[in-house]
Formats: sequence, C-alpha cells, structure tokens
Amino acid sequence: MRQAILTAATLAAAVAFTGCGTGSQISVTSSPPGARIYVQGVDTRKVTPARLDLERYARDADQPMPIMVKLDGHVSTRSWPYSPRHQCANWFCEHKHRHYLPCRLHLQESGTGIRIDIFQGGWEVRLDDGAWIVPSDPSPFGDAHSSLTLEASPGVHRVRYRKHDLEVRHRYGQSDYEVTVPADGYLQLNLLRHP
Repeated sequence: MRQAILTAATLAAAVAFTGCGTGSQISVTSSPPGARIYVQGVDTRKVTPARLDLERYARDADQPMPIMVKLDGHVSTRSWPYSPRHQCANWFCEHKHRHYLPCRLHLQESGTGIRIDIFQGGWEVRLDDGAWIVPSDPSPFGDAHSSLTLEASPGVHRVRYRKHDLEVRHRYGQSDYEVTVPADGYLQLNLLRHP
C-alpha cells in the first residue's frame, strides 16, 4: 500500500489528493462560516472566512500543519496536513507565498468520519472494504464540486479512489491511502485536478 506524502500525493495523471493544498498563505473558508481556526492545535483567534500564514501560527513549522475549524453546535473538522516549511512535493509549491491557496472545510452537526469534496466528477471512493461509492451530494463550495460524507469510527482507515469510467481508469489508476479519523469530528479530504 502506498503511503500518502504528508500533504498530498501526486498521481501520474496529475491528480492530487490534498487536505487543502500546500503552502503557507491559506484562505480558510467553512460551511457554515464563522468557525474558529486552529493550526497544529493553536488558536489563531481568527474565524472563517479568513486568510492566514500557517507558519506564523504553527507551533513548529517544520512539522506537518493541519488546520482545524470549530463552531458551536458542530463537531470539529480537520484538513489533511499541509507540508512542513521548505518541503514541497507538487505544483502547489510554485504558488507558495504568492497566492492564498483555498482551504475549504465543511462542518457537520454530529458524528465522526471522513468528508470528501471532489472537483470535477467521474470519481468513485471506497472506505476500508466497503462498496465503491460515486460522490453525488452537492458541495457548498461550488457547482463543479460534488461531495460525500462517510461515517466512520475514530482511528485508522483506508480510503481508495479511482475514476468511475473503466476506460479512463486505466490511465489514472487507483490510489490507496491510510488516514486517521479524529475522535471528535471529521477529516476533510479534497480531490482536485491540476490545471
């Protein structure tokens, strides 16, 4: 099984599996808005939507930097960790310190699990040994996105994704990642296609 790089794994077909991108300049939004933003567990004293520099708020910018949002009446949602300072593995790093990369996190009222937001359709997702599911729920982040919420117990799980169309799947392959569902909320994963 392939292990994911701390922020994102780059696929041969230029598809990335990310938390919210890689870089220190981040634009954090949530659905619903008004959530408090934390970086590596440190309270930034900012609420969504907001722009911030991850390295400024991180306890240790040389370690992975996940973002977490909290809002009363909802369980917390965490991003896939951003890469440590000076460590870049994909095209996002070309934009580091020049653009505010988007970090979009959806809050749930209760439960634990994985929230998946996909840019451009045609994907299917599998959690552990469950059935393959095509994300088809509308996303609060735009018409080009679809989403899927998977209830899962806290702990380590396997997430796989692949193109739904068999002919296209041969070009893209399948990706297999080990992720940890937090004890008190959701892990947000985003699939997006490079420009």
